[in-house]
Amino acid sequence: MHRSADGKLAVVAVRLLEDMGKPNATLATLWEQLPKTAGASSNITEMVNSGGLLPDDKGYWTFMGSLSTPPCTEGVRWFVFEQEMTVSRSQLRDFSALFKLNSRPIQELHGRRIEANE
Repeated sequence: MHRSADGKLAVVAVRLLEDMGKPNATLATLWEQLPKTAGASSNITEMVNSGGLLPDDKGYWTFMGSLSTPPCTEGVRWFVFEQEMTVSRSQLRDFSALFKLNSRPIQELHGRRIEANE
């Protein structure tokens, strides 16, 4: 999520697809630094190349929406990459153990226009 100097909000989202095989290397670095119990916190101490969290194909969909967590503020520009990234089953399991519900249910379009940018 990004907030510009004038208060506008934008979210860059990458869809994660479970892969039965190898873990996502960038996420593996971050996952090592996750807290060990729900409700705990930890500081990221190792530098991570955020480019490893983005797919090779930079095509995306964009739309005006809202934040996915309360207060679900409207007026947020979303950029959702078309290509998924993979995450291993163990990475997904580790994350889910700490964060039981981490998304808002899918909402109706309510007249929103989704545009593709290739």
